Amino acid sequence: MPFVAANFNILRKKPFDFVPKNLGEHIKKKRLELGLTQKELGEMLGATLFTVLNWEKGKTEPHPQFISGINLFLGAPNIKYNHHD
Repeated sequence: MPFVAANFNILRKKPFDFVPKNLGEHIKKKRLELGLTQKELGEMLGATLFTVLNWEKGKTEPHPQFISGINLFLGAPNIKYNHHD
């Protein structure tokens, strides 16, 4: 079957109007609004797809090395988060 180019961003033009309750949900909402995949966001931040997945599901918190990138992504450059090792 030949490859067919498609613009899947058209499918993502939905409002994501859920109210985030934690950092992971804020990351997910912003990612969906921008039409990014978890893999694409991970590549932008230097994290893996599974790392982003775990943040969004609330299974793990971002390591301090990712905080400045996440702040820029969210448009909140000076927010500090608690990280539990």
